[in-house]
Amino acid sequence: MDIRKLKKIDTTYPLDNPYMRVRKDRYQFPTKIGEFYTLEGPDWVVVCAITLQKEMIFVRQYRHTILQEQLELPAGKMDKEKESPEQTARRELEEETGYTAKKLHYLGEYGTIAGRTNVKGHLFCAQTGEKRYQNLEETEEISVELVPLTTVMKWIQKNNISDRPSLCTILLTKEKHPEWFH
Repeated sequence: MDIRKLKKIDTTYPLDNPYMRVRKDRYQFPTKIGEFYTLEGPDWVVVCAITLQKEMIFVRQYRHTILQEQLELPAGKMDKEKESPEQTARRELEEETGYTAKKLHYLGEYGTIAGRTNVKGHLFCAQTGEKRYQNLEETEEISVELVPLTTVMKWIQKNNISDRPSLCTILLTKEKHPEWFH
């Protein structure tokens, strides 16, 4: 059934805050009313950054949604009114890790869960420049971990990287820039 041909009854926002909104759309089906929920929020970026020493930069931070710490690539939300995806990638890399991006390459978009949200991720890879200082947000406690590329690839083979946006970004980086891994 093509939902675009159905009659939309209304849209409400049961949850609306600076980080996300839940949109509730109601449609009239031939024999009933259907409700659809969409999690809305700002787009985000993920950066696979590699040092001159052939190490990948990870961040370890607590994620309340899974009630544990997670090792993942530097990432963060975009301020659509003020930043491009590239500007966000540069800012997030430096804020979370202290490293600057000497070279930054756009890898593409990552659609999240189409049945739940319309938020997109913008994936980047970077060769790092100088190391400065982290500039964390008030609620962030992030430790930086440098992992040799050979170890990262072994982790992927053993399914030890659980953050899917990080995994996609790493694999796209290796595909687009295999020379970085040798």
